[in-house]
Amino acid sequence: MKLSTASYLLITLLFFQNCAKKSRLNEKTVINIEFIDQYIIPFGFEIDQTEVGGLSSIDLAPDDMWYVISDDKSEFSAARFYKTYINYSLNGIDTVIFKNTVYLKNKIGEKYKINTIDPEAIRYNLHTHTLFYSSEGGRFDAEKSPFIREMDTSGNYLMEFNIPIIFDFFNDKKGLRDNGSLESLAFANDSILWFANELPLIEDG
Repeated sequence: MKLSTASYLLITLLFFQNCAKKSRLNEKTVINIEFIDQYIIPFGFEIDQTEVGGLSSIDLAPDDMWYVISDDKSEFSAARFYKTYINYSLNGIDTVIFKNTVYLKNKIGEKYKINTIDPEAIRYNLHTHTLFYSSEGGRFDAEKSPFIREMDTSGNYLMEFNIPIIFDFFNDKKGLRDNGSLESLAFANDSILWFANELPLIEDG
């Protein structure tokens, strides 16, 4: 993230329209995606003495609170997410209100130090009312392994997942590529957590 050159976010509202057209052969529902609007966060915008930039992932909770994570590696401010309200309709986005900043805490309850985390994705779980986030690791002087952790909505560490060993950094012949892992997270039925790498493993070509 380079706050000096690009500290804005395009918040895009997409309308998923169920066309209710099912083929009798395959019974698949046709989904159309329609672009509605975007909202640009002004360059240099700050809240709680942190510059809002490098916003990497966003998710919505049932109370209409949006959780927006920054991919700042604790370089400009400690790793963090923002609690945000977004007023919108199918006519467009009206306002985006950043309520407050919440700092991510490590296993010993401290803010992450510089280059000990590279935040990417954030997801809210409806059953546990907690947040799950990923760090893609790498890109540091000493390669840091990626991880997926759970935290409460105040940023406090709760637990960490065991990631298969193949999804780590090894050498130039196998393993993860720098800036290419754990880019996104998604829940299936709020019980199964899926992750996706930004790039294939080295051995996958």
